[in-house]
Amino acid sequence: MEVVTARTEARQTTRRTVLQAAARLFEERGFLATTVRDIAREAEVSVGTVMAAGDKEALLVELFDGLIEERQQLADTQVLDGNVCCGADAVAVVEPFVVLFEERRDLAQAYASILVGGRHSSVVFADLARRLIAVFEQLMTACGCSGPMGTRGRAEALHAAYIGSLFIWSATPERSASEFLAQLREVFAAICPHEGGDS
Repeated sequence: MEVVTARTEARQTTRRTVLQAAARLFEERGFLATTVRDIAREAEVSVGTVMAAGDKEALLVELFDGLIEERQQLADTQVLDGNVCCGADAVAVVEPFVVLFEERRDLAQAYASILVGGRHSSVVFADLARRLIAVFEQLMTACGCSGPMGTRGRAEALHAAYIGSLFIWSATPERSASEFLAQLREVFAAICPHEGGDS
């Protein structure tokens, strides 16, 4: 039993070393300019050891998922005040993720491309979708906004609009985060135009 535990711990340590090396190189050189050989050299392991941890795209997805999870933990602590406006407050909920995509624009573009291309999937991204839809539903319930689509349908529409807009925006570096958030406010207001109070 101890041998298995020691091997497992050694594998986990090596994996963390590979991920840390990939993170440093992606940040310094960019995703496209970094090779698996570079990561192996930086981590002081073999190329095979890097590939056992994942190909370059899988490493990026895992790293970016970690960044998204950090932002989600912050978003989970947000408290709604008594004056809820579903569209504006929904934008405030996703703003930390928009800021992340702005801060790491090149990596965000590669991440979005990998997910859209279906080359790798993201458990964190799928979990985030469920969590955001639930928060959007809470906002609309607190706001008193339901309408013919109901809160679930509108929450899903907000999420779909957000993800589609986010991925398109990540591929247009000439647009700032503040411009994107302003556009997102308009899109969200079109989906949920209610400003609070009873429907």
